[in-house]
Amino acid sequence: MKDIKDRLKTKAAMISLGEHIAWGSDTALMIEAAECIDQLEASNEKLAAEVTNWKISMGTAIEERDETNADLEAENASLRDKATA
Repeated sequence: MKDIKDRLKTKAAMISLGEHIAWGSDTALMIEAAECIDQLEASNEKLAAEVTNWKISMGTAIEERDETNADLEAENASLRDKATA
């Protein structure tokens, strides 16, 4: 990725300074950069889906933990009541 960024910066500097560039080299570089962006977007979508699944999994685990804690607290309260009766 660094390579494409460096080449884009170099090409932009060359164009800005009015240097001669090979015909089509600017568009070829733009197409390559666009393909890199497409790959990054696909990767981001995949990561976003994984994060969503992780959040759902963690949410379910937290709910189960809270339910277990509530059950244990109720059982402890029941045992305390029996012990003091």
